[in-house]
Amino acid sequence: MSKYIIGIIDDEPFNVKTIRGTIKIHATEDVGFKTYLLNELDEVSISKIYKEVLKDIENNSISTLIIDEKIISNSNEIRGSEIFAKIKQKVDKFPMIILTNFPDDCMNDNIIDPDKIYKKIDFLNIDSDTSKELVKKIFLNAQKYMEQRCIVEQKIKELEEQIENNGYKSQIVTDIIENEEMLQNLRPTDFRQIEKLMKPDEIKEILELIKEANDLTE
Repeated sequence: MSKYIIGIIDDEPFNVKTIRGTIKIHATEDVGFKTYLLNELDEVSISKIYKEVLKDIENNSISTLIIDEKIISNSNEIRGSEIFAKIKQKVDKFPMIILTNFPDDCMNDNIIDPDKIYKKIDFLNIDSDTSKELVKKIFLNAQKYMEQRCIVEQKIKELEEQIENNGYKSQIVTDIIENEEMLQNLRPTDFRQIEKLMKPDEIKEILELIKEANDLTE
């Protein structure tokens, strides 16, 4: 895949084309796109998109996500900020932005940080420095995310190798658990690598021993 894959959630093919064109004009990195087009706004289609996005994040198929705030189809409407909040609840650190004509409406919800809300008129004005800077921020945030995820995943892999070579050490197990907690904010998965190496009862026993040791040293 390209170095950066940008996911786009929208209900209008023309809007998607415009967003992609804006990014391509300002991009200094190799970029590709994945479109999630919401043509129907029933619960089934929304749930399907949500699951598809999470699967793509887990598989490293997208590195950031752009969501249109106002999605309308068949006289129904859904707010992009609702989708944003649902994804953020599952994978807190994944980089996303909202595109909207009315940024104050998003800010009033206290769901999305102000710097994650892009005003369409600014973002899509390809001749402006503001548009260029906003696109640059998308790539910078995606890069930070990808680097952080890579570091945590590599650390877990190294710790697993230590267990294979040296056996179960309480500090190694603790380090794996701490890194997996960080990874859960970066990758949407309910499975933990430590569970592949140890049974839940064994993990619980080691954590209890660690707690007892810490209590004795206090």
